[in-house]
Amino acid sequence: LLDAATIEAGTFSVVAERCSIGSLIQDAFEIFEPLAARKAIRLTFASPPTEQLGVYAERERVIQVLSNLLANAIKFTPEGGAVTVGVEALDHEVRIFMHDTGAGIPAEHLSHVFSRYWKAEKGGRRGAGLGLYIAKGVVEAHGGQIWVESVPGEGSTFFFTLPSGERPSPHSPLPAKQRGRDLWQTS
Repeated sequence: LLDAATIEAGTFSVVAERCSIGSLIQDAFEIFEPLAARKAIRLTFASPPTEQLGVYAERERVIQVLSNLLANAIKFTPEGGAVTVGVEALDHEVRIFMHDTGAGIPAEHLSHVFSRYWKAEKGGRRGAGLGLYIAKGVVEAHGGQIWVESVPGEGSTFFFTLPSGERPSPHSPLPAKQRGRDLWQTS
């Protein structure tokens, strides 16, 4: 709840450093492999080796995002299904995707999945409705974006981006132009 409160208050921040995205995904997989195995769900890392592919992020927070996404993917994927994670290097960021073979999300719910307290229906198993909200806050605190694409009956794919290089600290002075004068501002 503390993460949700700091996100809501606009005071959530991260302490970023260079991390291997492959290592982060592997760490998250190790946490969720037993849960996936109990449902005979196949966890797959679809990308080529990514040890050299780095992101500039707070390691524990990225694992938190991956964990929220993996937990939901496993929860909403039927026994014998699959969850696939992959990465793609872009110009100044890395895009991570997670696809599941679950029931998918109806179009009318897509705009709400990252809202605070929104919960998908899944029998009697319902969480607090904060996991995707917090994941969104963490990704945005890194300067990234998160979104979902889904087709009911075919599964869902969650995407998020993280910077591949260091970004200025919010407390670093940034040059700005205002009324024809050079000013320094913090943003």
